[in-house]
Amino acid sequence: MRPDSRPHKHPNARSRVPHKRSKGGRARAPRLETFLLQLSAAFLQMRSDAPPALIDAWLGKLAQLVGVDRISLWELSADGEAVYQRHSHAMPAMEQTPVSVPSRQFRWLTQEYRKGNIVVWPRVPDDIPEAAVAEREQSLRSGAKSLVGIPITTGSVLYVIVFASMRRYRKWPPALIHRLKLIGEVLAGAVMRQRVEAALYASEARNRAMLRALPDLMFVLSPAGIYLDHHTRDESKLLVPADHFLGRPIEEVLPVEVASVIRAAHRKALQSDEVVEVEFALQVQGEQREYEARMVRRDDGAIVTIVRNVTERRRSARKLRESEERFRAAFEHSAIGMALVSLEGRWLQANAANCKMLGYTETELLEMRFQALTHPDDLALNLRHLRGVLNGEIDHYELEKRYICKDGRTVPALLTVSVVRDAQRRPLYFLSQLQDLTERKKAQIEIERLRLELAHFGRLSLMGQLTASLAHQLMQPITAVMADAEACQRLMASGQGSPEEQQTILADIVSSCTRAAGVIDNVRGLLRKGTRPRHLLNLNRLVEEVIVVMHSELVLRQVRLVTRLDPSLPDIHGNPIELQQVILNLLLNGAEALSHGVADPRKLEIQTSHGAGKVEVTVRDGGRGVAPADLKRMFDPFFTTKPDGMGMGLTICAEIVRGHLGRLWAENNSGGGMTLHCELPLP
Repeated sequence: MRPDSRPHKHPNARSRVPHKRSKGGRARAPRLETFLLQLSAAFLQMRSDAPPALIDAWLGKLAQLVGVDRISLWELSADGEAVYQRHSHAMPAMEQTPVSVPSRQFRWLTQEYRKGNIVVWPRVPDDIPEAAVAEREQSLRSGAKSLVGIPITTGSVLYVIVFASMRRYRKWPPALIHRLKLIGEVLAGAVMRQRVEAALYASEARNRAMLRALPDLMFVLSPAGIYLDHHTRDESKLLVPADHFLGRPIEEVLPVEVASVIRAAHRKALQSDEVVEVEFALQVQGEQREYEARMVRRDDGAIVTIVRNVTERRRSARKLRESEERFRAAFEHSAIGMALVSLEGRWLQANAANCKMLGYTETELLEMRFQALTHPDDLALNLRHLRGVLNGEIDHYELEKRYICKDGRTVPALLTVSVVRDAQRRPLYFLSQLQDLTERKKAQIEIERLRLELAHFGRLSLMGQLTASLAHQLMQPITAVMADAEACQRLMASGQGSPEEQQTILADIVSSCTRAAGVIDNVRGLLRKGTRPRHLLNLNRLVEEVIVVMHSELVLRQVRLVTRLDPSLPDIHGNPIELQQVILNLLLNGAEALSHGVADPRKLEIQTSHGAGKVEVTVRDGGRGVAPADLKRMFDPFFTTKPDGMGMGLTICAEIVRGHLGRLWAENNSGGGMTLHCELPLP
């Protein structure tokens, strides 16, 4: 029994065989059909005692017609332990295959054939799967180039007809496999006929094999309406077991309402050569099932009835109808604009919200394309996304764009577009949803204004906390100026000072004034209101500038600051004043944590670092830390652990960091204290 790599449950199963039929395939098809007719006719007349060589001869004709080197018909034993070669044909001088082999020798193939899968190997051994180890070795030993094996079930017997090309690789188109399967079924039927005593029994066996392929129920009723025979692949599909209805009339088997319907159709079928169709419903095993029945009169007067369970189909149809109605209701009454748009951009349907937003009636929109209503600056991006959907690169897209209304206004909108496809996944049209963003844009502007106000309030609060520190920083240069001025006055009064000494003193006064002006300028920058532009900046430089502002505050609090700044820190994109506010707040928070009953040394550490796509600044203190449950609440508005705190400093910092697409979080240190982390993205 020969291998095949791709299991198929249908004769047209997919493999590496192209669907396009070759010229040879088109020419071969009529000849195969003629061969099938001739083969069928010959086997109908074949006697049960006909010699096996007759079938072998037909295999030889088939091999010549198909262009293969060997054809063999195998049969799986009833116990499944062995496979027997019943008939074969091979080119002269070819090695003979054994008449029987243990099925375990070709375990992979046996399993596939038992499942009813067609196995196709156009190129041996390339197409043989890794699991088929024994099959690969046998194919290599035999020298086969291309193989196809088709399982055929006749009665309770499983046959496999194997076609082998020994001299060249070849393709096995689905249409060819389908015809070869039909031929194989005829050959298998002929083998079965040789095992029975009469041609009539063989014919009935073939008919029953055909019926097994039907998913429907089949009943045979006598002219009097008595059940004579039936067919089903699943006994659970029957209303009652077979022995409860065979030999009984319709009225004794079916409920009264259904029996009257079937009896009326039965009488009509008796009087006509046409197919009579009828629908009915039955309660089967506690489930309401719906059926369609087709009744036709046989030549002997019996009525053949094919009954199909259409419960799922009807249920699916109802669900589809309900789904369509729900979509229609949602489409028509949606609060946001919805539209169906052709692949070329023409409006196919638009709901009331869509028309209201754009200012056009639906009739007017159906005469236009969406391109004409799109702001010119937004059209290129929209079309690029649309092409991505059509090319299968994306399933849907969402973007903000501007539409030009009928009155000339420009309306910002959030556009969401998905594509509707047919059963073959070919795009049919687009479903678009348009949400007017006018009010949202206004709200965003107001939120940004309030955010700036809040940040400014935070800076004012910070300056209030740093009043003593700022006073100390200003007193140093002012005291130096006063001392220098007094010294200069004394020199001038005594007449002993040289012009060079006076110039030196005046230079010291200028330097001290410059230092005082720098302190004031830093404070003014932090307190300045208004929109703050963002640009490339170095976080280390911001830290150093904040440390200058914080110096006196740290001295007054007796806190020693340790800096660990990454010298290779890359620049980031941000607003320097806002980020200085964050750093200042983090340092002040750490300094305050060290001021509440913490033993010496009071050490505060600030560190910068960078990793994959981000930079980070951390402030680590040796204070008491906070309760684990409060770590996440630290950044909530008005939450504070300080007796005199307002609970807004870290909230404002978190808002600023989020505005920079970063994140801010806190962790308790294992040795005591807490570390605040500020992570910002690289541009």
